[in-house]
Amino acid sequence: RGATFRLFLAECCLITLTAGALGLLGGYWSIQWLALASPNPIPRLVDQAFEGGVLGFALALSALAAVVVAGALTVRFRRMDTLAEAGRRSTPNANLRRVQAGLVIAQVAMATALIAAAGLLLSTFATLRNTDPGFRPDGVVRVAVTTHRDLFEPWWPSIREITRAIEEIPGVSVAGAASGLPLTGFYGHDPCPGQLFEAAHYKPDDKGGKRCIMQVVVSPGYFDALGIPLVLGRAFETGDLDKATTGAAVVSQAVAEAVWPGENPLGKGIAPPRSPAGTWYRIVGVVGDVQAYSVRDEPVLAVYYPLAPVPGTSGGYHADLDIVVRTGFDDPTVLIGDIRRAVENVDSTLFVDNGEAVTAIVHRSMGQVAFVLVLLTAASGGALVLAVVGIYATVAWTTARRTNEIGVRMALGARRGRLQRMVVVGAMKPVVVGLAIGIPAGMTGAQAVRSLLFGVTPTSPLVHGLAVAALLAAACGASWLAARRATRISPMDALRLE
Repeated sequence: RGATFRLFLAECCLITLTAGALGLLGGYWSIQWLALASPNPIPRLVDQAFEGGVLGFALALSALAAVVVAGALTVRFRRMDTLAEAGRRSTPNANLRRVQAGLVIAQVAMATALIAAAGLLLSTFATLRNTDPGFRPDGVVRVAVTTHRDLFEPWWPSIREITRAIEEIPGVSVAGAASGLPLTGFYGHDPCPGQLFEAAHYKPDDKGGKRCIMQVVVSPGYFDALGIPLVLGRAFETGDLDKATTGAAVVSQAVAEAVWPGENPLGKGIAPPRSPAGTWYRIVGVVGDVQAYSVRDEPVLAVYYPLAPVPGTSGGYHADLDIVVRTGFDDPTVLIGDIRRAVENVDSTLFVDNGEAVTAIVHRSMGQVAFVLVLLTAASGGALVLAVVGIYATVAWTTARRTNEIGVRMALGARRGRLQRMVVVGAMKPVVVGLAIGIPAGMTGAQAVRSLLFGVTPTSPLVHGLAVAALLAAACGASWLAARRATRISPMDALRLE
């Protein structure tokens, strides 16, 4: 008994330790990739991933698997009646068939749930890519500038000269500046300032309350540079800032609908926080809606104030501004160096960052969905491969044990196609059970990624149906290949092997 156990243990250790080493190698590469692909930094991910404890746990798990399997094989070997087994036709016993079927069911159920979750995120990502963000990011570059001067020193004189200098660069169409950009999570200096609205008739939100209305400080050219469409009235002009006492303001379409539903907002008054009584900015235009964090979000309610505020009011003082530049290039980043030099030539005291294409901001807003999608796709792909390999191995082993039966059937005139269908139908029974378990499990598990979904529900019949179809096709293919291989043997060879 001890010798038998040691023999089985040696064989199992060779397999499990090799698999463990390959798993660690794959894990190391995966960790390196995760550190690069994650939309947000993961502190000390690479350093802590392969510490001694992790390596020890992997080694212990591999050894435990070898011991368990070797022990099970030893027990089964002891209970086996060798003479009876040799005299019996080679048909797998019921207990072994149940274990194999149970493993196939578990693999198929897990693969179904993972493939469905990956399909939901793939549908979400495709919808996000095709969703209009409310502006035209192609050909636009962003450069952030920071001042260390007195925050209450007017920005407009410098920004006016900077944007003019940038617009003289060959290939530049228009430039503008703002205190924040869409999809950056920092759209406006004060998230929810206490603004006053003249003759307002607030349309309540879904919870019956007032929605947060942000304030954003912009310069002329900002809306044209980003491609935010003008819906009504006009955008800011240079005269609105050169003569700040005019008190012009622009609102998003969502603000017009929420504050003055069914009315023309042009000419209505808005007072920024801490403004003297009776001081109003008058609305001169309405622009299209954009989102603050992601295109999945509701349109942000934004009031756009001029970079030069009315004396005595707040709204034009920010240490940081984003300069957006529309170019005629597919890759607008080629002009970043020229833009930086133009800024520094006007005001060398400003700090200018490295800049980026605005399309990168749009892609980054989808980063979390894309990252989870890749993880789930890798997991579901691995589960699908394991399920297919498991089904093929089970069918191949079972049909190999039934070589004599297959030979007799063929000798009696059974056609190969009929025998193949018999084997495939038998192999598909646990697959169907696994699918029946995996479908509700996938719908339940999809609730975990509900917050990431957009344009698709966790119980989408189409997505779950495609997941089932993919698994059915893979399982049928694996079963048919194994059955075809088993039935290619001639009847005489089958009987002679037995």
